[in-house]
Amino acid sequence: MGYCISHEEGTIKIKKENMKIILQTLSDYFKSNTLRWVDGFDINEIDLGTDKEDHSWDDDYEEDELMSIEDVWSDLRYEIKEEDNFYIITDFLGEKYGDDDTFFKIIAPYCEDGFLQFSGEDGEHFRFIIKDGEFEEKTASLDWE
Repeated sequence: MGYCISHEEGTIKIKKENMKIILQTLSDYFKSNTLRWVDGFDINEIDLGTDKEDHSWDDDYEEDELMSIEDVWSDLRYEIKEEDNFYIITDFLGEKYGDDDTFFKIIAPYCEDGFLQFSGEDGEHFRFIIKDGEFEEKTASLDWE
């Protein structure tokens, strides 16, 4: 069982042109690695909006077989929304299992600067921060002096 956390504030933006790169990088990672909270995916299972081929001849083709980008991110435990030229991580859906840093280190080079702030089940506050393509986790501290 993980550490229960709640998203408090903050967003992380991803330029639309970087989304395919992020998903391909994660797909490659999942070929030989796992994260505790997701089995992974294959880039070929995702509707990236680039399939313009006519499949009317193929009786076995089902467009519904492909996952949407939103579904992939939901499986990754993050809610995203599309806005202008960006996908924006707006919420977290799960528990912290300890390898979130691995996930964010993979995607950080393709994200805009931003942060997600959380509070934990024990009252701890921390942020996942992306700045200049690098990931850092910072924990808040209370100082009485």
